[in-house]
Amino acid sequence: MKSNVSAANGDIQDSSESVEDVVLTGPSTMDDESSTELLLSKAASCLYRAVFLSKPPNEVQAPDIECYEDALVSLIDTKIEMNDAVGALDLCKLLLDDSKTDLTQAICKLYAAEAYCILGDSNEACVMMFGAKQADSGGEIPSLNWLAEGFGIDENKRSEGMQEDHDSQTLKVERLLKNKVFLYQALHEGDVEAAVNMIRGGEHVSADV
Repeated sequence: MKSNVSAANGDIQDSSESVEDVVLTGPSTMDDESSTELLLSKAASCLYRAVFLSKPPNEVQAPDIECYEDALVSLIDTKIEMNDAVGALDLCKLLLDDSKTDLTQAICKLYAAEAYCILGDSNEACVMMFGAKQADSGGEIPSLNWLAEGFGIDENKRSEGMQEDHDSQTLKVERLLKNKVFLYQALHEGDVEAAVNMIRGGEHVSADV
């Protein structure tokens, strides 16, 4: 996933200490998966140093923020796959605070909502996705315009059907937008398993299936 971050963005560089703290934090127990995650975390730290700290003296070229943010997004995905929801959430919050691109913001919101679901907190997942807690539900389902805008989905064209020229990630998001009512319902009912399935694949699976 490409974030298309402006090279002039220095916010992540300014938060270097928090980056180091987050990427080097791994599970307390060390098994094969934990070892792999720690190696990936250290790789992200090395990339940080290469991007921000290895410029020659008097070098005027700005650091490649896009490359670094893409690496952190990949690390978030790895942490989710290894069931380190806390670590994934920490990285999501870091990028949500610093990234200026709609795409990166949208990707991190999706991962953060999934992490909250894994942690059993459907309420915070609902806030992340819809900007409203379950207790505030009722009436019209809140919009997910931020998600459509982040992935560059044309709402008018989307209403006519899925766009065949979109990549798999965008098609997944289109399905999720189509099924947002079911996602909202799952979060409202605390059904985190159904919510995670929809966030990951965009599809709503009937309980009768």
